Amino acid sequence: LLHVRFAAKGLGLLHRYRVRWLNDSRVTAAAISLDFEIDRFRKETGDLTRSTVGHLLGWFVNVAELWLACYFLGLPSSIRMVFAGEALAILSDSAVFFVPMRMGAAEGGRVFVFTLLGFSASQGLTFALIQRIRVLTWTIIGLATYPWLVGETLRDRSPRQN
Repeated sequence: LLHVRFAAKGLGLLHRYRVRWLNDSRVTAAAISLDFEIDRFRKETGDLTRSTVGHLLGWFVNVAELWLACYFLGLPSSIRMVFAGEALAILSDSAVFFVPMRMGAAEGGRVFVFTLLGFSASQGLTFALIQRIRVLTWTIIGLATYPWLVGETLRDRSPRQN
C-alpha cells in the first residue's frame, strides 16, 4: 500500500511541474481519489494494522511449527536456522503461487529448503507431508463446522415469530 501512496504523491508532483499527460483531469482525479482512500483506510480503520499483526503472528506460528518439527524429527536446529528455513519456505511458496493448492510444489520447496539447510531430502519431504496433513485436517474441520456456523447465522437473521 505504501508504494501506491508514493505513486499517488508522485503523480501530484508531476502535475505540479506541468507534465503534459497529466493535464488530463481524469488522471489527476484518480490519483487524488486513490490518495484519499488510502489515507482514509489507514487512519479510520485499524484493519491494516490488525492484518499486519495477524500475518506476523501467523508467520511466527509457522516458525514454531518448523522448530517443533525439527525437534521431533531429531534435527539439530538453532533459532536462526529455523527463521531462515521459514523465510526460504515462504520464498519457494511465493515462486509457485500459480500451482493449484501448491500440489507437489510445496513438497518440492520444502525438500529444497531442507537440503539448503544441510538436512536430507527425506527429512524435508517428511516435514512437507506433516504440513500437508495439518492443512487437510484443519480443512476437514472447517468444512464439517461450516454448515453449523451458517445455520447459526441464518437463525440469528431470521425474523422471530411470536
